[in-house]
Amino acid sequence: MADDLYKRPKSMEEFEQILAEAKTSDKLYVLQFSASWCGPCNAIEGDLEDLTKELKDTVQFVFVDADDVEEAQEQWEIVNMPTFVALKKGEKQELYSGNKMDKIKEYVAKHAA
Repeated sequence: MADDLYKRPKSMEEFEQILAEAKTSDKLYVLQFSASWCGPCNAIEGDLEDLTKELKDTVQFVFVDADDVEEAQEQWEIVNMPTFVALKKGEKQELYSGNKMDKIKEYVAKHAA
């Protein structure tokens, strides 16, 4: 994915800064908990990049790599990857785990409305 389309925290401090931004933003924040070694995650990378481009004005995607920010994965009790977490004004919404693009699009649209 192109780095200018999404945020990618490399530390817990950066992750917490993004969460603070989400609290004051009018955009929906969507955290994607993933990993470079995750086959199902890699399978949807191109489609996610397209979705990120399409929704860049209303949705901020955040790629949270389990290896870079392991503490965040534990703190948010993420057990499957990819898992998506929508944040409205910093408030956690329901989770979606899986790599079905139609379901991911529905999930994002539901929370962006």
